[in-house]
Amino acid sequence: MLDEQSVQRISFIESQLQNFAVLLAYDGNPNGVLTAREGTLAWDYANNTIYVNVSASEGAAWLQLSPANGSGTPGWFHAGIDGTAVTVTGGVTYGTIFLYIVRAVTAADVKMGTISVEPGGSLLLWTDETTDLTLACSAGGVVTVQRTAGTDTFDVTLMGIWM
Repeated sequence: MLDEQSVQRISFIESQLQNFAVLLAYDGNPNGVLTAREGTLAWDYANNTIYVNVSASEGAAWLQLSPANGSGTPGWFHAGIDGTAVTVTGGVTYGTIFLYIVRAVTAADVKMGTISVEPGGSLLLWTDETTDLTLACSAGGVVTVQRTAGTDTFDVTLMGIWM
């Protein structure tokens, strides 16, 4: 049994996490197995497939977003990204959310996660002591990826939704 202070801490943390996109990694189809709130994303890493929870509240009704086609790159992929901006998409009016996997070619390191950005904003997909890789959304709604510091090049896979 949790004490009152622990219950309050958990409640506070849950309230702070309500607006974050959640990505769960799971080995297999999550339908009927994983329970999560509506809009939660699940990555079936065994079959390289992405699902979104479409339950009205908390449940286990998952909709498959990407096919398990063995390609390894559902969505957008570009190799060798350097200091030149590479366009991902246009037409973002209100905002976008991406799942991403980034590989630094020289550093031979990989980072992954979720990122959301509104028109006029930018966020780092990658950063270390010397190198930054930035995803930006112009005020006109064009999303680009570009190395903004350092010398490494990057391979990037993105899967996103936007409005």
